[in-house]
Amino acid sequence: MVAEQAGVPAVSIVASSFLQLGRAIAQGMGLKEPAIAEYRGVPLIDSSDTLRDKVEREVLPRILDGWAQRD
Repeated sequence: MVAEQAGVPAVSIVASSFLQLGRAIAQGMGLKEPAIAEYRGVPLIDSSDTLRDKVEREVLPRILDGWAQRD
């Protein structure tokens, strides 16, 4: 939130199992529509190839969308 207060767009990366909690915390901090990039699954148990693939194909586009929505 400090970054956003300074005018820097921020996107949180959150694993699926923590998505609702992440949204609730962000909203509790005053963000009406928090920018969250969901990592589907559990990154700690994915292989490095699966992790890389999910980040490139799913997470990175969500981060870019989140930044674009903040402009």
